[in-house]
Amino acid sequence: MEFISRLEEIHSNLREFLRISEEDIKNIREVYKVLGDDGLKEVVKEAVDILLADKESFEIVKAVGLTREAAENLLELCIRNLFSEGFGYRHALKISKVGLAHCKFGVSMRQFLALIGVILIKITNILVERGKPDLILSLEKGVLWSVGIISEAYSMAVALSIEKTAGISGELLDKSIKLSASKVYEEVSEVLSEELGSN
Repeated sequence: MEFISRLEEIHSNLREFLRISEEDIKNIREVYKVLGDDGLKEVVKEAVDILLADKESFEIVKAVGLTREAAENLLELCIRNLFSEGFGYRHALKISKVGLAHCKFGVSMRQFLALIGVILIKITNILVERGKPDLILSLEKGVLWSVGIISEAYSMAVALSIEKTAGISGELLDKSIKLSASKVYEEVSEVLSEELGSN
């Protein structure tokens, strides 16, 4: 399946691109120890508070039928998964499920990235408060690797959904996007330039 072969390809490419070393992996596991259960609960609580305060996100949570407790448990599991593996193929398989679930339930990439930002900022603050700022760079690398895997899984899920509903293969969709992207870029850039000029 193309989904699996793509994950096989990108998990190591991302790791190389971000220069994730064995030392980084050790540091990321150390982040988890520094956080502890209390820090993890604090991160999850703040992230879910912000998530539920956003009207669009709240509507998705409600439509899916998640309670606050279930949302907290899912988010905690996702964060634990970030720290649980060594940024290899098996880890990519686990993390990719987040992208698939977000696509399935209609969570936008904007919402996902905003939530990841909240989580990263909160963990970073805890590391500073607990005297471990030296772990932040490794944490950022791990989070960016995870975001890369999740966003790729999300994009592939969208392409596969289009293929199933419209009968357009992923390859044809990619070619169509490339053909129309220049025109879209020119049209939208013109509108943006006009808007920037009027402000």
